[in-house]
Order: sequence, then C-alpha cells, then structure tokens
Amino acid sequence: MAFWSVILTTSIVGTAMSDYVNRTAGLGYAGGSILLTSLLAIVLIGWRMTGQTMDVERIATTEGEVLYWAATLVSNTLGTSSGDFLSGGLGLGFRDSSLLLSGAVLVILAAHYLTPISGTVLFWAA
Repeated sequence: MAFWSVILTTSIVGTAMSDYVNRTAGLGYAGGSILLTSLLAIVLIGWRMTGQTMDVERIATTEGEVLYWAATLVSNTLGTSSGDFLSGGLGLGFRDSSLLLSGAVLVILAAHYLTPISGTVLFWAA
C-alpha cells in the first residue's frame, strides 16, 4: 500500500512539476523535455557511480532507496513532459502520441523477451 501510494504521489507531483517547467518557467515542451531527460541521465549516472544496485528488486540500503525515488520522480515528470512535447510541441495529438509511446513500450517489452539486454536497463528505458 505504501509503495503504490508513493508511486501515485510521484505521478501527481511529476505532472505538476512538468507543467511548472514547461509553462510557468517558460521552457516550453521541447526545453522541458530536454531538461528533464538530462536530469534523469544525471540521476541515473550518479546512482551508477555510487555502486548501489540499480536493480529495483534488490535495493537494500537507504541511499539506494533515495536514488530510486529520485529517479522515479524525475521519470514520472519526464513522462508527462514528453507526452506534452509529442502531442503539443510536435503536433502529433493525443492519439498519435499514445500510439507512438505504446509502440516504444512494446519494443522494450519485445527486447526483454527476445534479447539479452539487461532487465534493469530495459526497466529504466521504459
């Protein structure tokens, strides 16, 4: 119950943060997506450099837990910002953006079952 409550909260907070970055701060959809993609890369690279496991099923330290939730918050924010960028910034609309993102998730799912690519890499790619 606590896990899913935090996931829901980071999704809601991520949406608010995305709107702030894209609209209020004036970065626009492209600028917000670039900023958030960069921030997620920094969090994930920083996490990797700590030596903590990035396998979400094996996190066993407070530091690993903090890094996981930081990455989750940024990725939820990026998810909203990317959707806004695709639908509004590129003009794809909601339907085509949803189809594109669904296709990307299906490619990642196929990679999980059909390739030796690390499940951790695929998790964070998704």
